[in-house]
Amino acid sequence: KEKKLADLQRQQEEEKERMKRIEALEDLRSKRDALKQKRDALKERVAEAKKSNEDIRKDIQNKKDSDEDVRATREKLNDVMAKLKEVALNFDLDHQLILTTTDKCKSIPVHKVFLSARMEVKRVI
Repeated sequence: KEKKLADLQRQQEEEKERMKRIEALEDLRSKRDALKQKRDALKERVAEAKKSNEDIRKDIQNKKDSDEDVRATREKLNDVMAKLKEVALNFDLDHQLILTTTDKCKSIPVHKVFLSARMEVKRVI
């Protein structure tokens, strides 16, 4: 009987030890699952941060491109204004000459100028 009792006590101790190991294993599994969830959440946050970072980089590049476009447009506008000023100054300087030429042209009939030009062309040919 004592041997059976000792065997039963040993089996009971072994069963308790096995139960402790099972509980420890279940505890480790639950911790592992919690860590996996945290890792997945961190991966999602990293992906969101990368996407946000890429969006910010694109916005910065678009702003740089926009600044370059504004600069190019400003230069084109300055070129056009310079040409307009040049034309206005040339017209202003030549205005008196234009008026005298216009007066001379009014005194000569148009068909006479045409006929003389036509005759000169015929002479060359």
